[in-house]
Amino acid sequence: MTSPFRTITAFASRRRARPVIERSTFVIATAGERRVALAVECVDRVMRTTGAASVLSPAGRTLPVHDLSDMLGGAPLPTTAADAPAFTHAGARLDTRVLLVHPHAGHGTESAVRVSAVHEVYAVESVLVEPANVDTPHAWVHSAVRGVFQRAGYPVWVIDLARLLPSS
Repeated sequence: MTSPFRTITAFASRRRARPVIERSTFVIATAGERRVALAVECVDRVMRTTGAASVLSPAGRTLPVHDLSDMLGGAPLPTTAADAPAFTHAGARLDTRVLLVHPHAGHGTESAVRVSAVHEVYAVESVLVEPANVDTPHAWVHSAVRGVFQRAGYPVWVIDLARLLPSS
């Protein structure tokens, strides 16, 4: 006598494979007036600083700090509360973020990059990252910009740090 119930092994061959979706993961930050995305593999750590010219790494080395907004052609980020925009309280501590960048991120030495704020780590489907060119609706093209995608209503520019940071 056979059972009216079948095991699920009969259905195993009918299982459909899910399509592979390629994603890229970025650290999204603000550099001046623009939102930028840096590959998460390039960023070792996010540190808070009060605008010093160099930052002491956890290993006790002094690293050069580069202003990302300035390197991208924008206004340099304020380094003191006196240089800050009017909405900052007088005498308030001006906090910026510094991203410690891996030496294997496309340049030879470990360094640091100053940004206004770090928002999130975000994985975006790679097909949603459009190449950056003059035909994009919010055209801003720099030699370090590799692409652009939309996040929370803002264009986010994918930056290649190897094209910005000095190699030595």
